[in-house]
Amino acid sequence: MPSVIQWDDIYKKLDAIDRKERDEISLAVKIASAVIDRRAELGWSRAELARHAGLKESEIAKIESGSIPNEETLQKILNTLGIE
Repeated sequence: MPSVIQWDDIYKKLDAIDRKERDEISLAVKIASAVIDRRAELGWSRAELARHAGLKESEIAKIESGSIPNEETLQKILNTLGIE
């Protein structure tokens, strides 16, 4: 039987993460969510977004999985998606 995770355990683990790490995680989630949501609104696949932005599909996949892109890559994606 799988073990059940308790909220108290999650809170303890989150408390162990320093503020910088929490901010980085939060930023990664916000970027990933914005890219996924806007791409879906446009009806584009990852491959289509990559082609329009001049990037590799694997770069889009990494970003949508929570990897924080460098400034140049992020700007290409935001411009392509029309996000300010």
